[in-house]
Amino acid sequence: MPGEANPRKFKWSKRFSGSDLILALISAVLGVLVAAWLTRQHNGIAPSWLLFTTLVVVIGLIALLVAKMNEVGQYLESIDLKGLSNVRAITIQEISTIASELTLGARTLRVVGTARQDMLPSNKSAMNYLRATERRAKARPGLYYRRITSKHLQPAFAKHLEGLLLTSNSGNDVQIAVTDGLECAISYQVWDDVCAMVIVDAPTVPGIRDNIFALLIRDGLMVAALIAHFDNAWSKCHAIHTVEDLRGAIVLPH
Repeated sequence: MPGEANPRKFKWSKRFSGSDLILALISAVLGVLVAAWLTRQHNGIAPSWLLFTTLVVVIGLIALLVAKMNEVGQYLESIDLKGLSNVRAITIQEISTIASELTLGARTLRVVGTARQDMLPSNKSAMNYLRATERRAKARPGLYYRRITSKHLQPAFAKHLEGLLLTSNSGNDVQIAVTDGLECAISYQVWDDVCAMVIVDAPTVPGIRDNIFALLIRDGLMVAALIAHFDNAWSKCHAIHTVEDLRGAIVLPH
């Protein structure tokens, strides 16, 4: 939060403030000695004690710099990268399979995207993901489902969304929102508050969009950030509750 102290920054300052002070003092002494040396050289040959002292200070400065570099290296190695272990890239072939498994066990789904709608007629894995969502909507306990999707839908995906909206009468809370600009957005899905998937869609051939790569996230802070992002976007959307409203809001191919 703004104004709060950064513990890691404080730890860094505390660790290196002492060596920084010594380094500054040695640098100042070296500056004085060099100035004296140059002055004596201008007036004649510098005394051997001044040359020796300058050499000792230079060696000490080099040793301190080496020690400081070692401290910085040790600090960098100690930085906690635990969060990154909870994020991994998944292959195109894994995306729909993992999403299906997570969906069957979830109670809350927040989704931005079109569910590989261009691939549904030919890709069994993509269709299985929709079927898994439909099975989950028929199970208990009830499902809280929110999806922000494109205004331009393919028939198979539109039919899937209509089926989900009809399950709201069976204990589920299903709502859809559509937008014209989804093609400019990154797709993602959040299962409950424990797992998320961020997906990049892009044209694979002209007119066909599909998943290019995805990240599976199990880090709590990252998942919470995506939930906050979705909920903020959803608050600005017009929620669709019925099949009739969905049909009136979307555009199907001619």
